Amino acid sequence: MVALAVGERLAAGGMAEVFVGRAPDGEEFAVKRLHTRFSGEGEYRKMFAAEGRLAVLLRHPNLVRTFEAGFDGGGPFLRMELLRGADLRGILTRGKRRPEVPTVAANPAIPAPRWATVPLDAALTIVADAADALHYAHELIDQGEPLELVHRDVSPHNIFVTIEGVVKVLDFGIARTAHRGWETQEGTLKGKVPYMAPEQLKATTLDRRTDIYALGVVLYELTVGRLPYPVSQNSDVPLMLAIARHDVVAPCEVAQGYPPELEAVVLRALAFRATQRFATGAEFADALRGVAMRLGLTLGPTATRPLVEAERSAFQNAVELPATDLQTVQAPTCRAIVAVEQLGPATLFTLAGAIDEHFAGASLGAALRGPTVLDVSGIRRVTSYGVREWFAFLGALGDAPCTLFGCPDAVLSQIEMVRGFRGPTTVAAAEAPYHCDHCGHDFVALVFPPPRAFATRHCVSCGRDAKLDADDTTYAPLGVDVPTVFEGPVGELARRREEEERALVAKSVNDGRTTLLLRRPPAKPLRWHKLLDGVEGWLLLDLTAWPALDDVEATSLAKALRTLGEVTRLELPRLPLALFQTLRRERLPYPVVAKQVAQIAPCPACGTPRVAVGALSGELSELTTPPALRCVQCALVLVLGDDPRPAAAPPRVAPVPKSPPVRDAEPPVAVTVTAPNAAYLRYVVPLLLLAAALAVGFAAASLLTRTR
Repeated sequence: MVALAVGERLAAGGMAEVFVGRAPDGEEFAVKRLHTRFSGEGEYRKMFAAEGRLAVLLRHPNLVRTFEAGFDGGGPFLRMELLRGADLRGILTRGKRRPEVPTVAANPAIPAPRWATVPLDAALTIVADAADALHYAHELIDQGEPLELVHRDVSPHNIFVTIEGVVKVLDFGIARTAHRGWETQEGTLKGKVPYMAPEQLKATTLDRRTDIYALGVVLYELTVGRLPYPVSQNSDVPLMLAIARHDVVAPCEVAQGYPPELEAVVLRALAFRATQRFATGAEFADALRGVAMRLGLTLGPTATRPLVEAERSAFQNAVELPATDLQTVQAPTCRAIVAVEQLGPATLFTLAGAIDEHFAGASLGAALRGPTVLDVSGIRRVTSYGVREWFAFLGALGDAPCTLFGCPDAVLSQIEMVRGFRGPTTVAAAEAPYHCDHCGHDFVALVFPPPRAFATRHCVSCGRDAKLDADDTTYAPLGVDVPTVFEGPVGELARRREEEERALVAKSVNDGRTTLLLRRPPAKPLRWHKLLDGVEGWLLLDLTAWPALDDVEATSLAKALRTLGEVTRLELPRLPLALFQTLRRERLPYPVVAKQVAQIAPCPACGTPRVAVGALSGELSELTTPPALRCVQCALVLVLGDDPRPAAAPPRVAPVPKSPPVRDAEPPVAVTVTAPNAAYLRYVVPLLLLAAALAVGFAAASLLTRTR
């Protein structure tokens, strides 16, 4: 437990305030917390918690350090690195007011043009260091899973220069990530309009190149002294129209003597199409440092430190805060805690990662007061030392009622194997694995008491009954003696989980690869053109949950795929048979690769409809026929059609027709004749008589020849 003293307010934004904090050893921090008027509103608390969950993972010299996320009587807060200096917006404002500030430093051979707002070496240092920080955030991996983080609000307001000259990127409060539960609401406009990329105005799925565009606008403003658009930045609507039309004014058209090599870098960062921009922040930073080398400029803190000289003197003359004006905030130091919030009468602690030697169980247990819910669904591993820390947590828990929500297999196995692991806590809900014998789909579902009530669950793929794929005795602790005070909080958490799983299509973008995952078969026809709008590069379309795609839907999807001119490759992990047949007839203008063909078909051996699957290799254009499809349950090879049957079954003898066949009916490929009829004798008998007469004639002729 760390006791922080909170005093002077440093800054205030639209959603939060930042105060000076001091630990008992005298070390100072920044404490960020929600405005009092927002502390009781769930949406703002959710956004603030999302910022905290991300911020604690960011560890880079050019990113502001967040030490912990906590909750106290005043609401959620973040304990952060205390920065002394100025943000880039303030530096730009003062630079425009003081034209006597030199525009180019370090190289007297370069004439001093009148276009730059700050010295050129300082501008390149700021943007290059910010690009390095963004690249680190874009590449961030948590528990082996890429977060695919996008800042979405890169602007001079969120770039800070310390009195030591170090550049810091701030505020991941509206950052978007593909990680489950860590993403702000899609479909809303997030960020500052002057620095938005064209695709950001569409409120569509973004990637790291959106941040590169915004940083390119910052570079333009630093080096030219204005925005790259021929409109006023004080009116959002004209700005949005200019961005959508990509009315970017080249720097050389505004600033005489602008270095051509720098202009090329700026215009590439501001390219309309994301594919034409720098692919990564590291590539952007390298390009800027290459320009600096060619211009003879030296980058680093020595270039940026003069920008904050006024702030340096102000901090040196600061008066020490009196201790009597301070409030005490109790902040848990448990590394596994990623979010804390008040949920009705209970406090919710969200845990993620591993329960290991860093869990700090004693500190967490001592911090709990009143009813507490521990959301452990993010725990993926419990180590041996973690068990020790967990028992320390149970020992410090005291009389505070505590329940576990969303227990995964990693936690349930410990409860089952380690005596006393559950302690005085209860288990309100757990995650259970299910398997569907009908379609072969595996999924995880949240289950509630009583334990025997969830032996079956509707499959999220085919809607039939799926069976529990585990020993039901594992879930025996579920729902035992859960206090009624937790009914409301647990119901709210269940509702949130249901909303997360309700989304039909999940979309993510990483390194030029777009993934579209269909979670379940849709209840109505999908608008494929809308779902695929803006997709470019490598497309991974996962239709595993929809093997029964019909011909109409397959044709609609194929038409939408044919219009994707920016797609270079299409990959389908499991291709429905109807779509396979459609794409064979209507070839796409780019390579299509699939691993499996699938279709729901009755199996004569299993007796009930199953998914038949066949393996594919190579591009779809190279395949002429579908592979042999096998039942996923019994591996029997099936012949799909109106009458599916085993491929190796003996052919059936056609029954004798009781009446003559219809004349215009399509004749069968092979006919087994079992009895003569009039039509048959009408043609066959004369032929036989003619053959016999010819044979007799040849025999008589031969005999006459011999006698002569």
